[in-house]
Amino acid sequence: LEVDDQQAMLDRLVKRQLDVIVCDASKYEVSAHIDQMERIPLAPDQVVVVHLADHPLKDETPDFRNLLKYRWASPTSSPHFLRKMAPRQAAASVRGSHPQFRLNSVSACVDLARAGDVLAFVPRGYALEVCKSGEFSWVEPSRPIETNDAIHFLKNRTFGPSVKELIEIIRDTARELSAL
Repeated sequence: LEVDDQQAMLDRLVKRQLDVIVCDASKYEVSAHIDQMERIPLAPDQVVVVHLADHPLKDETPDFRNLLKYRWASPTSSPHFLRKMAPRQAAASVRGSHPQFRLNSVSACVDLARAGDVLAFVPRGYALEVCKSGEFSWVEPSRPIETNDAIHFLKNRTFGPSVKELIEIIRDTARELSAL
């Protein structure tokens, strides 16, 4: 398993250096390679806000205006999430105003939150895992947002038994996490 820049991973997928990529289903809508790919949608997970346990947001259900008082980190917005945002928020995201930190992975967002007052937007299943130690807490935003992930692969690609099993494990895990 590898974590990398999504465009780099797409390039490697098209070159048949990778079997599958898991990311937002809309990430490649504008890609020149979209007609070469298929997707298997994954069960959605709610997106929550992770912060240090002693952050002022603890035990609140903040609306988005209150969230904008703080610095926050998020993976680069996909077309799916830009469509879900209010027009003003989407425009701010496209301009680079929010989030202040755009990172390649949710784990990088949590690492940045560890360094201070930064909020990290992550799937709830991931938040449950990182909050086990007590270092972090999470809150649900006032307006629900869900992930839009899928397994991407090249059309007409034949997989061996191990890749087929991996795909089933990913699908089962996504279903389990969404049911929590």
